[in-house]
Amino acid sequence: MIEHNQFSWTTKSQEKIYAYSWPIEEEPKAVICLVHGLGEHLHRYEHFAAYFNNQGYVVIAFDNVGHGRSGGKRGHVANYQIHMDNIKELLDEAEKRYPLLPKFLYGHSMGGNFVLNYGLKNNPSIAGLITTGAFITLDKRPSPLLMNFVKIIRYVLPSLLQANDLNPDHVSSDPKVVAKYVNDPLVHDKISTNAAVELFDAADWLAGYQGEVETPYLLMHGAVDSLTSPNGSRLLSNNLNGDVTHKEWEGMYHEIHNEPDQEKVFDYTIGWIESKIEKWGDGND
Repeated sequence: MIEHNQFSWTTKSQEKIYAYSWPIEEEPKAVICLVHGLGEHLHRYEHFAAYFNNQGYVVIAFDNVGHGRSGGKRGHVANYQIHMDNIKELLDEAEKRYPLLPKFLYGHSMGGNFVLNYGLKNNPSIAGLITTGAFITLDKRPSPLLMNFVKIIRYVLPSLLQANDLNPDHVSSDPKVVAKYVNDPLVHDKISTNAAVELFDAADWLAGYQGEVETPYLLMHGAVDSLTSPNGSRLLSNNLNGDVTHKEWEGMYHEIHNEPDQEKVFDYTIGWIESKIEKWGDGND
């Protein structure tokens, strides 16, 4: 049995980042580089990694700053660029370990916001980019008055924490998933004034983006997601020119990878990935 690999790096602001790899014994088809969502951590994706491992894929991930086992004040980050730097570190690590394999960048919710900003601004050499429940727009956005107040406060108290107002009942339609989420000691409900402002600014940039993409994109969303709006994925998909696939999952909540029909999501994702591996191979012969 191959041992799971734990590794780390240190950010420019001196937070130690906890990272993890789920390898397989046989030669893998590709590497899935995973970025998790707000308040959670990479080990909530153990079942995801196991499923993709069984289909021949390596999964590699890290805990965001202020999350899980990584360093930093819970829910706080000094600046958004740290997230971009950490994605680069993840991709570099994947390339170092598996230099000849295609890489797929995969982000959920807040992580979807991160990977989309990274992909659109940096055009990395990857075989595809995948998001689930990406934070681009909200159905119930904080009022402009509140956001302006938070923007003022963050200049004085950038690390001031507040509740992120994420309702656990809306994470999944499966009560067992919700209970496990609520009782997970590594899950938190905090976000700092600075982290909140920069995350919303990054979401607004995505909502207004229009342009060409050279990398294949797969944007997925639960149709009844009330934590991040399905309209955001739909909007961005319509505004991107290139190999862009939009998939909305009827009846599914925010974490489509934690819904009762999660295997349908996994199988669809794997089918999409395998179609892109063929094209990636043609372009890298």
